[in-house]
Amino acid sequence: MVYSDALGLTFVREVEELGSRKIVELCAGGKSIPVNSRNREGYVDLLIWHQFVTSISEQVAHFAKGFSDMLCQPLLHKFFFRSLELEDLDWILHGSESAISVEDWRAHTEYNGYREIDPQILWFWKVCACMILVLLNL
Repeated sequence: MVYSDALGLTFVREVEELGSRKIVELCAGGKSIPVNSRNREGYVDLLIWHQFVTSISEQVAHFAKGFSDMLCQPLLHKFFFRSLELEDLDWILHGSESAISVEDWRAHTEYNGYREIDPQILWFWKVCACMILVLLNL
């Protein structure tokens, strides 16, 4: 068993962006806050929040804006719905009857700034595969 007070962690996360590493504080003054047995749950919560919310908020905002632009601007709205076939609209509303294929996703993924063998990418595909297994067992 590892005694958490001896790990030497602080409330920071090291991230890699386009080949360079940088330190991100998980909270104000995080560099000077040691992780110990009393605050480790808060550290893990902040680490998870940063990984799955904060670090992707810019990408999610761009996606939401693009989707909003398509559906809310009259010209794009018309173009979007005129380009849909009835089957496409049905799939949007009800989903597809074909099985989800993570391997198909992998085959058609572009890794901008990453490689297929990078740890983050391998973790992503592992999580996707596990999520599919969970969905199939529901």
